[in-house]
Amino acid sequence: MSGSNDALAAALGRVGPADASDALVAAIVEGGLHVPIDAGDSVVFIGVDGSGPVLPGYASAASRERHLPEAAGSAHFDALRLIDIWRRTGVDTLAVFGDEQWVKVPLPLVAEALRRR
Repeated sequence: MSGSNDALAAALGRVGPADASDALVAAIVEGGLHVPIDAGDSVVFIGVDGSGPVLPGYASAASRERHLPEAAGSAHFDALRLIDIWRRTGVDTLAVFGDEQWVKVPLPLVAEALRRR
């Protein structure tokens, strides 16, 4: 899937800012998400809440464009690729952005959901 992850967008609309719900994690595992990249095709990390770098993710490329227009583009990554980024970089948190809010999602939670699948 490289288009919009509608299940992810819907799950984001139902959770609060600190709530990595089962539905949200399942939507990431099932449909992946869009991650911003720079001009060299490297993943772009951001800082939120002064807590260090996070990997930003979006339900669609259009959503990424609205929230992070300075990125060169976005790439659609499945859960395995997200876990690979965590293991290679040590950045263990996603910041998943919806139209009006964002939610932190621990990548170990995504890995556990993938193992249970």
